[in-house]
Amino acid sequence: MSRSLSLYTIVIAQAVSIVGRLLAAYIASRIGVMIPWLISGALSAVMCLAWAGIHDTASFIAYAALYGGFSGPLIPLPPSIFPVVCPDPKVLGARLGMAQAIGATASLIGSPIAGALIRDNGRNYLGLQLFSGFVMLIGAGLLVCLWMTLVKRRNSWTYSKPHERSVILLRLVLVTGVESREGQEMLEMCRDMLQYSLSSAYLT
Repeated sequence: MSRSLSLYTIVIAQAVSIVGRLLAAYIASRIGVMIPWLISGALSAVMCLAWAGIHDTASFIAYAALYGGFSGPLIPLPPSIFPVVCPDPKVLGARLGMAQAIGATASLIGSPIAGALIRDNGRNYLGLQLFSGFVMLIGAGLLVCLWMTLVKRRNSWTYSKPHERSVILLRLVLVTGVESREGQEMLEMCRDMLQYSLSSAYLT
């Protein structure tokens, strides 16, 4: 493959990734974030492993387009799950920053590892293909664990009837007084529970 064609291949992957991101965002608005995020991660892992079977230019261009479409949603979807994982808005920014710092560290060390895995003066990518595929599979497995944890939390007793608990708290607010410190704390609890209820309704 020539240098110019390789650059065009990157452009093709990036262009198709825009379509993948838009489509995943639309699906996430309908059925929730976790399912399209999980599917995108799993398919990206499969595509990384399938890279080892690509041996001609036309197949590689098609592969680049497919990989761009499947991996594109991995960029916009993760931040949108944080309001569900962390329903308390007071620490949402801190936890989002911690997650981004971990992701930045992985991005920083990923390129040197990839370069070290390439053999035969840039002609043998098998080690890189297997490494990237298995790392993506581990990530997809962790997403499955996260999804199961969130669904279990949503179905637990603590979050099973947030609307009923909110009604009880609002009645206590009327008894204690809206302007009192206890009343303000109860109103804040009601807001947090309703926010979690609305956000967790789209987990599945």
